[in-house]
Amino acid sequence: MRIIFTLLFICTTVVQLAAQRFSNAFNRISTEDGLGLQSNVIFSIYQDKKGFIWIGGSNGVQRFDGGKFVTFDPDGTKGDPLPTVAVNQILPYDSSSMWLGVFAMRQVGIFNPSTYTYKIVPIKTSKPLPARSEFHMWQDGYGNTYINIRQYGKIVKYDKAQNAFTENTVLNTLPENWKIGFNTFHDTVKKRYWSVCDSGLVVYDEASKQTWYSGYNPANLPLLNNKQLNYNVTEIYIDKQRRHWLFNWPGSQQYNCFDESGKPLSDTAGLTGVNTSYSEVRSFFETKQGDLWLYGLANLYSLSNEKDPINKGFQLYRTQYLDNYGIRYEAINQLYEDRDGVLWIASDQGLYYTSNASTDIVNMYLSAIPGQYSVTDLTELQNGDYWISTWGKGIITLGRNFKPYPSPLYKQMPANDAHGYKLTWSMCQQKTTGKIFIGCQFGLLMVHDVKTQKTEYLHPPEFDNRTIRYIVEDKKNMLWFGTQAGRLIKYDGKNYRTVLDLGVGAIIYKLLVDNDGWIWVATQDKGIYAVNAVTGKVEQHYTAYTAANKLFTNSCDDLEQLNDSIIYAATSALNIINKKAKTVQQITVRNGLPSNSIKRLRLDRNGYLWIITHKGLSRYDHKRRSFTSYGSKDGILMGELTDKADFICSDGYVMFSGVNSLLFFKPEAFRRSDPPPDVTLTDFLLGSQYQLIDSLQRLREVRLNSDQNNFTISFASLDFKNREKFIYYYKMEGLHKDWIRADRLSVPFNELSHGRYVFKVKAESLDGLVSKNITTLNIFVKPPFWQTKWFITLLLVIVALIAYSMHRLRLKRFFEVEKIRNRVARDLHDDMGSTLSTINILSSMAKAKLTTDTHKTAEYISKISDNSQRMMEAMDDIVWAIKPANDTMQKVVARMREFATSVFEAKDIELDFKADEEVNEAKIDMEGRRDFFLIFKEAVNNAAKYARCTKAEVHVFIANKKLVLYVKDNGVGFDVKHADGGNGLGNMQKRTDALKGKLQLTSIAREGTEVVLTVPLN
Repeated sequence: MRIIFTLLFICTTVVQLAAQRFSNAFNRISTEDGLGLQSNVIFSIYQDKKGFIWIGGSNGVQRFDGGKFVTFDPDGTKGDPLPTVAVNQILPYDSSSMWLGVFAMRQVGIFNPSTYTYKIVPIKTSKPLPARSEFHMWQDGYGNTYINIRQYGKIVKYDKAQNAFTENTVLNTLPENWKIGFNTFHDTVKKRYWSVCDSGLVVYDEASKQTWYSGYNPANLPLLNNKQLNYNVTEIYIDKQRRHWLFNWPGSQQYNCFDESGKPLSDTAGLTGVNTSYSEVRSFFETKQGDLWLYGLANLYSLSNEKDPINKGFQLYRTQYLDNYGIRYEAINQLYEDRDGVLWIASDQGLYYTSNASTDIVNMYLSAIPGQYSVTDLTELQNGDYWISTWGKGIITLGRNFKPYPSPLYKQMPANDAHGYKLTWSMCQQKTTGKIFIGCQFGLLMVHDVKTQKTEYLHPPEFDNRTIRYIVEDKKNMLWFGTQAGRLIKYDGKNYRTVLDLGVGAIIYKLLVDNDGWIWVATQDKGIYAVNAVTGKVEQHYTAYTAANKLFTNSCDDLEQLNDSIIYAATSALNIINKKAKTVQQITVRNGLPSNSIKRLRLDRNGYLWIITHKGLSRYDHKRRSFTSYGSKDGILMGELTDKADFICSDGYVMFSGVNSLLFFKPEAFRRSDPPPDVTLTDFLLGSQYQLIDSLQRLREVRLNSDQNNFTISFASLDFKNREKFIYYYKMEGLHKDWIRADRLSVPFNELSHGRYVFKVKAESLDGLVSKNITTLNIFVKPPFWQTKWFITLLLVIVALIAYSMHRLRLKRFFEVEKIRNRVARDLHDDMGSTLSTINILSSMAKAKLTTDTHKTAEYISKISDNSQRMMEAMDDIVWAIKPANDTMQKVVARMREFATSVFEAKDIELDFKADEEVNEAKIDMEGRRDFFLIFKEAVNNAAKYARCTKAEVHVFIANKKLVLYVKDNGVGFDVKHADGGNGLGNMQKRTDALKGKLQLTSIAREGTEVVLTVPLN
């Protein structure tokens, strides 16, 4: 820790130094940053169990994940709408909910982001609240929630059973006419509640269940006995060191600090006489490290918990203008320390955050005067002294006791070269002799003997009056010098000899002695040379102009060695030279380098390469091939300024310097001993709409429709100080087999096939530590309905039904065909068979009478002819009925017209045949059509044979979804009741029954006969 004491010196040195150390850098987030902050006026801050930062602003509450602010729809909540006015306080309610204090509306509510529920909790008071009542919500050591209501003068406590704030609390046990003020402090060590009242301090003692005050003080508490302190007291706080802070207003605000016994302490130093404007300290905040912060109107103070801090007393932080590190405000409303030690500050001019200052990281200006000191080199002597070379101010010397001492270099300095010997550029202490060689401008060289405290002032001609830019000692204790004119000069203890002369313009910026004893030379415009220290031979030469293994540029500012093979070279980009393989690998911004502007390189003890570029400080891990940048979040404020010199101390500190600036840090200060926090899913973007990730994570799985297969999942390890320094890996089980390194904190998924997936993500630190748990999200993308089980099952059922129906239809047709066959067979048997039998009998009879009775024979032959004719007509009807071409009513009607015409014309009967057009579209099966036609045929034959009519009328039409056949003649008629019901009328009735129709026969003597057949249509 010697370097820390060195820094103490630098801050208090009595020589030219007037250093200014920066202990805190404030980073500002405002509405102009594009992160979604709604208002620069911030009242409250809170971090939930997941790690999200919640802020209460003038427009309501927002959530911050480190990359953006999320605003919640006030009307979308269950229960009551979220407030859209100032949220003054946010406190925890349980693991998933929080209190929101909205005091402009005299409202307090419970907000649960997971269920998106907000419920207002009533404040029940025994009397109406007066105007200008002020509220302050706080929680005691037991987790109880209270609200101090100033002006009203009482405290209300949350009663979970009543779900309301009530006055039912022992803290309202006050002396008569006393009223509670704005602040109450719970001393969890002594188990006492300290409250400020309008008439003084009040203490409620949990053990005795008594209320103590100046008029009743059985414990003889010194602060209660001090009448002066009890006048107009407004703030009370007891810190971890048991200091009692009590502020009151005897006129202006008075700051008082006492120990446990009541003895006044001087720890209030820095609170008075510093702030030039009117201010009010209203609140206290103590960090995990024990640093004490005070804040309020126009003030923000910190008091370090270090035993011997560099900055003693309270430090005021306030700037008038916005800059890189300061904080501008008129009021500080709250301080909050997150779980990683980042301090968040709610102000009226934006949201600020800062990391606690580490004693292992120091940033400082050497002088308050810009450009006062230009550091050119740093070195640590064998005796532990630190020497700093500057251009124009000579050598600054710090002794073993870390105090400055007058430089011994300039006691007998030649007067004619006095100025040149203060233009120092380089230093090197020779290991064997202990002599310190200091290179200056104009080729001047100082050699200081530490033992004799004498200095030689030399001007060797080999340097040709050119600046000595660098000095290094090789493994054989020879000294090597690099000059502004491109000369590499070797000193063997007696003589200076030029080994390499690169010519004017080839400035030598750096010399490096590698493990093999080679001298590596970094030059301007001439590339990099590797010179054998023994022979002086150039073993290797690298430039930017070769076809292969070339440098990024031809100018090199710095060199470092990793191992026996690897040489790092800064040629704007990082070049990795493998001296054994004679290869060069360029590492540029395309490979993760923060900027192609490297100025300084320094390797630490753990093999990490520390780099200074125009973008500040970064670290290169050769094993992981990764870069990590460090900035104000990490306590590095002067990275880009310290680009002139570097050094690694014997105790491991890395030092960089530049114009008027110094940066000291211990590399271990950036190492994490704990793994990264578990990764938190921050957003789920479905299409173009953000979904409530809290609600989604409460589900067993996220179920998406088949057309919702385009979404983006965002995530982060909610460590706001280190989140950019973690490496994230993810995979979607069901899609990926291996872990994929994320190049950003969101992963889009497009056209995801249906199925079940598990999204997994984890974080890894730069030191290889992996987050304890893998964060998962189960996702189910539903298939399109035609690929669902129910649809496929339904489809199979439909196919089966179709197949079954087709089978049934085939069977039906089969049976219909069988039925037709049987019918045809029956008809043939009945009609044809009986007719043929009759013909056979008549033939036999005619044959028998052929010679004996020719008259009978002629009669028999006539009957044979009639039967043959009738059989032919029956055969024609059967063949016509089964022919497929005749399967329409149009064909039936045409046949009916043809038959009726032929029959009636033969009898010279006038026919009126009519058929409506719609009859042609009627649907009747083949059997029905045949029966319909045969009934018609029988009616026509009867009219032609027996009616002795002169006119006949046939009309076929459809009425009331029924097919109607109307046949009428003007014949002699007959008595229907006494008519012979021969086969003709009987067959007509049977066929009508088969058609499920109705047959109506009407006949009047000498007027004719009327047949009406009505057949229902399907």
